[in-house]
Amino acid sequence: MKLLTATLLLVGTLREVRLGDSLRPWILSFGAAAAVLDFSENHHILAMLRAAQAGLEPPLVQLFLREDFSALKWLLGQLAFVLVGLALPPRTWALRLFRFALLGVQMPVGVLALCVSVQPWAEALHWARLLNVLAGFLLVAALLPSLRADDSGGPA
Repeated sequence: MKLLTATLLLVGTLREVRLGDSLRPWILSFGAAAAVLDFSENHHILAMLRAAQAGLEPPLVQLFLREDFSALKWLLGQLAFVLVGLALPPRTWALRLFRFALLGVQMPVGVLALCVSVQPWAEALHWARLLNVLAGFLLVAALLPSLRADDSGGPA
């Protein structure tokens, strides 16, 4: 639910910088879908761990399905990030920096992490993706005051 809350707060805050109205429902939908998949993933993993503690082995099909849903979660999250980056008006330095972070860093790292399966690159890219998402949340927190203060409300 943290992901869903973060998505709603981000879109609500970006509303102040006049995020493209036509993309807002898509961003919310993809972000909410990723959050629901994340919530489901967390509970499914806990259930599988509980079953393993009881001596049960998870069926292979469950593990494959979990991997597929996890990849879908990441893809939807990436798509939401890209749409936010495309919808941001590059009026201020903070918006340009945030837009660059989403489109020039987050998107390529996220796509590579989902596409590259050759070791050691795959593991390094998965760590880069996780650290990138964490850095993105920290960047949003750091830029929020600038996003609000620099938004003149005028046309781009």
